[in-house]
Amino acid sequence: MKISESITNKNSPTMGDVAKSAGVAPVTVSRYLNDPDLVSKRSKEKIAEAIRQLNYVPHAAARTLASKRSRMIGSIVPSLDSSLFGRTIEVFQSHISTAGYNLILASNNYDAEKEREHINQMVSHGVDALLMIGNSRDESIYRLLQAKNIPYVLTWTIDSTQEHPCIGFSNQEAASSITNYLMDLGHTKFAMISGHIKNNDRAYDRLKGVRDTLAQRGLSLADDNFIERPFGVEQGRDAFRLLMSRPNKPTAIICGSEPFAYGAIFEGKKWE
Repeated sequence: MKISESITNKNSPTMGDVAKSAGVAPVTVSRYLNDPDLVSKRSKEKIAEAIRQLNYVPHAAARTLASKRSRMIGSIVPSLDSSLFGRTIEVFQSHISTAGYNLILASNNYDAEKEREHINQMVSHGVDALLMIGNSRDESIYRLLQAKNIPYVLTWTIDSTQEHPCIGFSNQEAASSITNYLMDLGHTKFAMISGHIKNNDRAYDRLKGVRDTLAQRGLSLADDNFIERPFGVEQGRDAFRLLMSRPNKPTAIICGSEPFAYGAIFEGKKWE
């Protein structure tokens, strides 16, 4: 008995039923499900129609055993509590779905140990690849993925060591460019609203970019003018109020994320 037929409920249509209805060999249906690029356009159309007519749903466990691939890609993001990573995940999911993959999503809430647990669970469930945010994690995680031959990519950052594949940008250089722009406008009194920098290499690099660039022109970011908050519009408003209530008000406030910037702009309307 075939793996797919032994695992699938007997009352459900099988791969053989789909093949018979489409007028193709069962192996062609298997290729269609696991490697659609190997199947001709005409056969794809016939198989897709047969699947629709029969309401056939491939059994995930059977497909994994047969193809040695789960067709699942895991992703761990720092938070699901805001829209910060929503657009990235939406676009990523859209692209992988066109290739027949599904997304498994988890949040670590900026906790390195939680991320490790999520990665271990995803690896144990046989994910084919991983998308991870940033580069703030123990090297043992990368060694695990390499030992298991699981591809991965980092995003929202770049790896200056060029040891890990990444698609992103330099948070430090971005923050430096913003700081230089504001200094060129004549600003000398700076403040910054930032996400928490613990276990967050992106926030840390932005802070470093601001401080290093200010130092190049003999300026500094006072500790009192550096405010860490959870990401959010209201947190941006609150931090802006705090900064502007002080006797020595900053003339330029750098926000480490869009929600902070929106909050600061909305609150700033009251101070005009």
